[in-house]
Amino acid sequence: MLVALDISAARRLFDELPSTKRNPYLHPDYVSLDAAHKGAEPYFFGGSIGDKTYLFSGHFIDSPELAIRDSESPRGYGGLLCSCNEPLALREAYEQYRRWLAKQSCLVEFVRFHPLLANHHGFDGDVFVNRQTCSVVLTSYHMKQLGSRALRYVKKAKKADCFTQITLTPDTLQLAAFTALYNQRMDELDGMKQYRYRPEYFQQLFELPIVTALVMVWHQQRLIAAAILMGAGEYLEYHLSCSDDVGRQLGATNLLLHEASQHFSDQYRYLHLGGGLSNDQQDPLFQFKHSVGKTLTPFLIGGFIIDSERYEKLKQSIANPPRRIIFYRPS
Repeated sequence: MLVALDISAARRLFDELPSTKRNPYLHPDYVSLDAAHKGAEPYFFGGSIGDKTYLFSGHFIDSPELAIRDSESPRGYGGLLCSCNEPLALREAYEQYRRWLAKQSCLVEFVRFHPLLANHHGFDGDVFVNRQTCSVVLTSYHMKQLGSRALRYVKKAKKADCFTQITLTPDTLQLAAFTALYNQRMDELDGMKQYRYRPEYFQQLFELPIVTALVMVWHQQRLIAAAILMGAGEYLEYHLSCSDDVGRQLGATNLLLHEASQHFSDQYRYLHLGGGLSNDQQDPLFQFKHSVGKTLTPFLIGGFIIDSERYEKLKQSIANPPRRIIFYRPS
C-alpha cells in the first residue's frame, strides 16, 4: 500500500531506487528547496507494493482567490520514480495516488516528465511533446564529438588562456562571484523572473545530499562564465548558468561544458543540458546546447483532471479560457 510520506521516508525510498531511476531534480531535498523558493507545499507519496518501489513527489500550489489546489512538478522535472515499468503495476500505483490527491482537494495534476528517465510511461492523463532536449553521453565523451562551432569556441577559449575551476565546496568568495555574475546576466535578459533566486538559494544548493558542483571559467583574474551542476544516479544536470560579454565572446561556456564533461565522465552517464526557450529548432539556446549535446530526447508534459465536474464548471464560468490545462492561473 502507498501512503503519504515525510521527507525522511521519501529519502529512503529514493536511495533504494536503481541508479537509472535517480535524478537530482527528483531528490526529495531538491523538491523541498524548490517549494520553499516558490512558496509552495512539497509532498511525497509512495512505498512498496510487493518488491516494487514507487515515489511520487511534487508541489501543492494554492490559488486562494479561487479556492483551488493543484499538484505541479518542481522547477526542472517531476513524475513518478518507480523500480519497474510493468503496465499493470503502474496502473495500480496511479490509482492509489489519484485517490490520495482527491482527498487533498486537488483539482489538477501537471507534470514535467524527465526526458532521460522517460517516466511518462503509465501516466493515466494526457501527455504532449513540449520540445527536444540535449544531452552529452559522458561515458563515451571526446572533444571531437562536439559540433564545429562548439569545438571552435573551446579552442578559442583555451588560446585566450581561460582556465576552469570545478569545486563541490565553493567558498564564500566563489559563491559571491557566481551570484553577482548570475544576477548581472538576469538583469540583461527580459522575462526571466522565474529564474531569479534569493541569495541564500545558491548556498542551499550545496547543502543538498546530492552532488552539487560549481564550475567557473576565469580570464585574467575575472570570472567570465560559471554554472551550477547537480548530480544523482546516472545523471548530471546543467542547472544554472551565466556568462558576461567577454565570456560569450571567448566561448567560455563551451569550455566550461567541455571541462565538466571530461571531469565527470567516470561518475555519470549523461550530462543533461535541457532544451531551448521554445520548441523552435532555430531557438538560439537550443542550437547552442545541441552543438554540445548531440543526443536528443523529447521533453513531455502531462495533465490529469482529478475533479472533472468542478473543473468543467470552472471552465464554463470563464470567458474564452486559455487553451492549457491550468487555464485559471497565469502561465
